[in-house]
Amino acid sequence: MILSHLDGLLCVCLQHTDKLVLWNLTTDAHTLLATPAGHGLYTDLTDIVGLYNGASKDYRVLHLSRRSDLLSAHVYSRQLGSWRKIAFGTNHEYQKCRFYWSPGTVCGDTLYFTVCVCYVVGKNLVVGFDTNTEQVIEISFPQYHPPGFSKAS
Repeated sequence: MILSHLDGLLCVCLQHTDKLVLWNLTTDAHTLLATPAGHGLYTDLTDIVGLYNGASKDYRVLHLSRRSDLLSAHVYSRQLGSWRKIAFGTNHEYQKCRFYWSPGTVCGDTLYFTVCVCYVVGKNLVVGFDTNTEQVIEISFPQYHPPGFSKAS
């Protein structure tokens, strides 16, 4: 399953092992990201992945895991070939498994995720991860009212 892509590089999950793999489509080179310590394993519906190019022009994988409504964040460095744990400061409510997170999308130096609860109106936002500072920001969706809609209604 393709989880994220950037510049021809794919982050995929192997179906029967749940292991993450970085795969370069142009060269067919690939790197298994799973470690004996348990990093690089992906669980569908609770994990989130985003690919980005770090400040040192190093391709990186941000892997967010939600277990028991707690979020842990790890970054894989392609240059170093290793994982490290990072702080990922976002509202604790959005870390719960009832929230759906999209795969990460890079724009400039920020990796963006849409976050929503499909059955609750108004619980939609964008979480941005600054790829240089590793700081997190939360951005509300703009208010939209269809033509003919009256706030008094």
